[in-house]
Amino acid sequence: MRNIRDIGPIYNQGIMNSDINIDNPNYTSPVAEHKNGNGNAYQYNYLKTVGVYIQDTAYFTDNFIMTGGLRYEYFDQFAGRHCLNAANCKKGQNLTKTGNTDQHDGKLLYQLGAAYKFTPHIATFANYSESFRPQMSVATPVSGDLKPEQGKSFEIGAKYENSGFNATLALFNISKRNVAEAVGSGSNAQLNIVGKQRSRGVEFDLNGQITDSLSVAANYTYTKVKSLENELYPDAVNQQLSGVPKHQASLFLAYNVGEFDFGNIRVGGGARYLGSWYAYNNTYTKAYKLPHAVVYDAFIAYDTKISGKKVSFQLNGKNLTDKTYYPSTSGNATNTLIPVALGYGREFILNTKVEF
Repeated sequence: MRNIRDIGPIYNQGIMNSDINIDNPNYTSPVAEHKNGNGNAYQYNYLKTVGVYIQDTAYFTDNFIMTGGLRYEYFDQFAGRHCLNAANCKKGQNLTKTGNTDQHDGKLLYQLGAAYKFTPHIATFANYSESFRPQMSVATPVSGDLKPEQGKSFEIGAKYENSGFNATLALFNISKRNVAEAVGSGSNAQLNIVGKQRSRGVEFDLNGQITDSLSVAANYTYTKVKSLENELYPDAVNQQLSGVPKHQASLFLAYNVGEFDFGNIRVGGGARYLGSWYAYNNTYTKAYKLPHAVVYDAFIAYDTKISGKKVSFQLNGKNLTDKTYYPSTSGNATNTLIPVALGYGREFILNTKVEF
């Protein structure tokens, strides 16, 4: 795979060459015409990756199955930014292309899985896999080599499945090293390797038919994600990472009302639960707590035929109570910044599908 991302000159933010009229929008008029006069306004990221893998599955008995694989991944990466011209170049900024990230590396990765069927409907499983992800910095110089993030994942669990119902319970452990974080703020920020992180938890999934007309989909996840090592901020060690709630759950029901002369009607609804978590400041002391939230969704669907063709209409309603919630955070808090993402408010979406 070859991923070339040459962003080019950054245009002025908040400068328009025409007014926007909501009653008479003009979608072809450019929002901004002037190039950004700030230094380092030309940005680029070039990434080339090559992967080769082999995988095989062995049936030792009718009940015992193993799968193994090898994958070699290689990448070559160059990323950075520079000034558009000498007039807007400040001290310490580059006039020509200079890589804040300029590196290449490769690694052989392993994957192994096994499953044992106790009965035609009940099985246990175990999986091991490795990951390898290049990291880059466009905006800031890197202190030393920005090594690729590497991870190892273990999972064990049990699964039940029949013709109309399936349930899975799994325990997982994911460890990462060479984790990078932006250290500092503003023009003083630098991307640095800070250490190791680990994610442990349990996940339960349930899907199937309760009756011929009523179906259910449920999920619960408990996740404990913490820093194992942080060379720059020792206070971060053993703390739950920001942006990852320990508890997440969802429950949805769908009911087939039935066939009528004019078509078929289905309705459904449910709730999503997002647990609370803490956000930290730049020294990893608690800055504020993001509250938990319950969000309700629903839908109604209508299937019919028009001129002999199948036509489906579905109206989806999301966040019906217009609950204010925060699904994630990005980075650490400062005196002037609270880096939270705001969840979508109440919305309704109508989908139509015609089968020819």
